[in-house]
Amino acid sequence: MKGICHSEVEYSLAGLVPLQGHIKNFFQFIEFVPVCLTKNHISHKYLYFTFSIKLLEQILNFPDTVTKPYECAIKFGFRGYSKGGKNGIFYQRKQDVNLLRTTDKLILQHADEIRTFMVNTSDINELKKIKIVCHNTKGQRLVGVYEEVSLKALFLDWAEY
Repeated sequence: MKGICHSEVEYSLAGLVPLQGHIKNFFQFIEFVPVCLTKNHISHKYLYFTFSIKLLEQILNFPDTVTKPYECAIKFGFRGYSKGGKNGIFYQRKQDVNLLRTTDKLILQHADEIRTFMVNTSDINELKKIKIVCHNTKGQRLVGVYEEVSLKALFLDWAEY
């Protein structure tokens, strides 16, 4: 099994095609879970992220629904708390009541996936809740969890403001 990280450079050259190929191979047990690499503007290191099985299937079957958030995540990286007007990956804020509520439910639904990807996590309730911000007129965001020590994130599903 081979393993690579999908990056902004790869996306700018080939779009979602390499990631989709990796996902297909993952579902056929040929490769490990696809992991993407982006900038972490807080730690000045990298953030490694992937998607739940449900979202991986969505990337394969309905790529247009995920292209924009993926592009914003891979291109703009993790930025901490949102000050408005910027795209990328951000912590959810206290004001994001519906996002937080939905993320809490998703954490319970995806607990096994979270523990599998976040190997060093003993308490999934200590993970930070995050979102991908991009232009979306419906107020939908991809939401997930972030482990600050290992610099890993797992996006779980969609939520609405």
